[in-house]
Amino acid sequence: SDHPNIVQFYEIYQDKLSYHFVMELCEGGTITSRLLQNGPFDELKARKIIFDVLLAINHLHSCGIVHRDIKPDNFLFKSSAADSPVKLIDFGLSRKFVRGGKMRSVVGTPFYVAPELIEKRGYSEKCDIWSAGVMLYLLLAGDYPFRGSCQLELFERIKLGNYSLKTSPELM
Repeated sequence: SDHPNIVQFYEIYQDKLSYHFVMELCEGGTITSRLLQNGPFDELKARKIIFDVLLAINHLHSCGIVHRDIKPDNFLFKSSAADSPVKLIDFGLSRKFVRGGKMRSVVGTPFYVAPELIEKRGYSEKCDIWSAGVMLYLLLAGDYPFRGSCQLELFERIKLGNYSLKTSPELM
């Protein structure tokens, strides 16, 4: 079903070599591209963006779908306007879920994964909410809350809640 913060899918065509998806045109770039171009967002802009993000996640969850790869690269601004809404894209890791059920596949982008996903004890759709929280931190601070010299160290810090106080201008 339609939602103003989820990209519209219109049609799919197949030829001998490819599938062609016709989707809503979003010309404003990703949240990541704006962050890299302009630096961290002020609190009012970050609040509007994260509100749109949470509306999209809430809609998916109410439809029984978990995204599992919530991150700034997966949100496009509808236009280049400063107050443009954002639209959730890339449903390659999403799946249907059963309320109260647990998923076990370790998927997603390392900086954004929830601790319960790493611990392999099963996780729910709420992993998307954790990822949105990491996004909010990134929007305001311009850096990730958790860092490590390798993925193992990063995951250990996420599990322990050992966030990094070091900020860096470069985003991975």
